[in-house]
Amino acid sequence: MLCYERFGCGSSEETERKRTPVNIAAECAELLKWVVHREKIILVAHSQGGLYANQYVRLYPDQVGKVLLLDPLSPEDDLFQRKLTKEEYRKSGVDKTAGLRINLWLLRFGMGGLVKRMMSSAPPFYYYKDFTQEETDYILECLRTKGDFPDIPLYLITHSSKIAVEEIMTFGNVDRETAEKVEALWQELIGKVLYT
Repeated sequence: MLCYERFGCGSSEETERKRTPVNIAAECAELLKWVVHREKIILVAHSQGGLYANQYVRLYPDQVGKVLLLDPLSPEDDLFQRKLTKEEYRKSGVDKTAGLRINLWLLRFGMGGLVKRMMSSAPPFYYYKDFTQEETDYILECLRTKGDFPDIPLYLITHSSKIAVEEIMTFGNVDRETAEKVEALWQELIGKVLYT
């Protein structure tokens, strides 16, 4: 298994290249040239990484055996900003910038243990701890893809809409109608990840 930090993330150095999905996918392909492997790779990507994995598969389909996406971003995530009011967007949980800045500040002051405890007790990290085997089998199923996505097995693990709505209401302090609107947009975007 290879888990790496993209340029500009964690301990990796900065780069002058623009941070586009195409460039990030090409950088991953360059890295994989240095890794000895005989079989096709299995790409596993979460959130924003789903956007880059999607691009990687389209650019290098002959290198990929399977793709596993965990609550992936869509190339069209700006739909949230277009269809939600500024207040709905701010409370939706889609924009993680403020939380990430706080975590970075805490890490800089040696409070990594606190960050770890906070994150492990918050979405999405606690979603998967108590699923039955039947629920797990339902969540992880191979989906047939359409469009220009290569004929490669694609697995999607995503959250429960019911749980997501409750969490948007709790953590965003919004009403049920707004939370359901946010979740409906997310479900629309998942279709765009898989079928465009």
